[in-house]
Amino acid sequence: MPDNAGRALLLLHLQNEVIDADGYIGRRGIAAVAADRGIIAAAASARQEFQESGELVLHVVFERPADVAATWSTAPQLRQPPPEAFRPGSWGAQPHPDLLGAGDQLLVHHTMSAFAGTGLLRQLADVGCTRVLLAGVSTHLVVAATAFAASDAGLDVTVLAAACASPTAELQDAGLAICAAVGRVQR
Repeated sequence: MPDNAGRALLLLHLQNEVIDADGYIGRRGIAAVAADRGIIAAAASARQEFQESGELVLHVVFERPADVAATWSTAPQLRQPPPEAFRPGSWGAQPHPDLLGAGDQLLVHHTMSAFAGTGLLRQLADVGCTRVLLAGVSTHLVVAATAFAASDAGLDVTVLAAACASPTAELQDAGLAICAAVGRVQR
């Protein structure tokens, strides 16, 4: 079995609303941090490797659900966004254009973890995936929550540090340290 058998790349919140300077979250500073760290290029490189080997690439994006009140209570840092933010099908809900490719899949979620209420674990099991590689924003929140959930589900977890960002260096370092508790951090 090849070394990369059973892998999936999860691109977490690498969507316009979060990592573009015009996005609701992006304009609060994370877009500048992501640009400075070069995470889009790093994630694009990983995505290309996965595409070329025929492995699963999954864009995990946050969208505003119909029951906004229930979602915002589980994600208080996103309180009171403008009505157009994270609207299903909108520019902000779409993956960053430099990360899209043929065969990529899209998964919409409404909490910190990509696994909570999404059917992701079943989707990975259906394709024989036992290893997940994570890239995204924010390392200390979405990436860490997804890493813990993946580990709890028995999956092998690797976090691609060069393709992750948090608003500050301290939060980035803390997020990577947390992720290292349940998986590998590839620097």
